[in-house]
Amino acid sequence: MKTEEKLSEIGKLYQEIIEHRVRPLPHGICYHAAASLNEYFSKLLLVSSVVVGDLALLNTSDKYVVYGTKMNFKKQINVGDYHAWCEVEIDGVKYLIDPSIKYNRIFLREEHKFKTSKKILDIVVTSDRETFHCKYRQNDQNIPYYKFFLNQIEDDNSSINSISDELLRIRPIF
Repeated sequence: MKTEEKLSEIGKLYQEIIEHRVRPLPHGICYHAAASLNEYFSKLLLVSSVVVGDLALLNTSDKYVVYGTKMNFKKQINVGDYHAWCEVEIDGVKYLIDPSIKYNRIFLREEHKFKTSKKILDIVVTSDRETFHCKYRQNDQNIPYYKFFLNQIEDDNSSINSISDELLRIRPIF
């Protein structure tokens, strides 16, 4: 099995665990996903990190819309503010893994009537931050927002640890 397939499988397991445990899914699930996956990979002794920055998504008109920008000036739709994802190094290659994109797309559609391209998968796994459908740009100025928001949805990191432990139980080796 290729590395990308293994990472997609881990992203899918994260989605299954979080969907089973949390209802409704909290706004800002990307912070939780990034932290949980980082914890999981760290427990496997892999070099990983949470990366915070900007995300541009392809819409149904094949135009990129960047988080933090107004998509529709009449409706004043703000397509998010900032985003978080996990990066892990495997065999000398740094991979981006983002299982939260599924929930971002649902949130944008339900809350803002913003439709992303159907070409965007529910889990993004890539070794290139500039994919055709999504563009990820690191912006360390957003780290304080990440930490603040993560504290809002995470009382004591117990769910991040328990989810990473459950991932480890299901998938103990990479």
